[in-house]
Amino acid sequence: KMPMLTINDGLSQGWVNDGMQDKDGFIWLATPDGLNRYDGYEFKVYRNVPGDSFSLPVNHINCMAEDDNGNFWVGTSWKGLYLFDRKKDRFYPVPLYSDSMNVKGASVIFLRCQNKKLFVGFPRVMFVLDISSITDEDYSTDSLSKKAKPMASCSVATAAQPIAYYFLYPDNSIEAMSID
Repeated sequence: KMPMLTINDGLSQGWVNDGMQDKDGFIWLATPDGLNRYDGYEFKVYRNVPGDSFSLPVNHINCMAEDDNGNFWVGTSWKGLYLFDRKKDRFYPVPLYSDSMNVKGASVIFLRCQNKKLFVGFPRVMFVLDISSITDEDYSTDSLSKKAKPMASCSVATAAQPIAYYFLYPDNSIEAMSID
């Protein structure tokens, strides 16, 4: 059982937007003041470091997800999606564009890995990325811009989460993803 953790224990902020345990057993907490990793004894806090292009772009972290390949995805406020290289402690921006939408500088409010895909939610649109072939050798913005291209997207009519999102793919197939 996990103990109650507070700012007195080293948590960067009392408000937690998202939390998860990764494959290595670390507890990760997304807060308005950084990404917190708890190893069972102490916190390591990742924040924006001015002048360091590999740090988080902002401190306000909304969500995160780990995929089957061990890639760690981070959704920020106002700066989009990032991939975290845990071996080097570096964050890489993931450019997201489709033919009709550009979400550069938007807040990622939802992340889910499912069936080798990453579902990335913004306030008015959600993208599906094929992440099946992304490995730690792809941890560069250039590589991510080529490999992490949206497969499909859907518009979200309201800020409230609907029961399901429906994605139309270029081959005219449809996929539904429910939010539970």
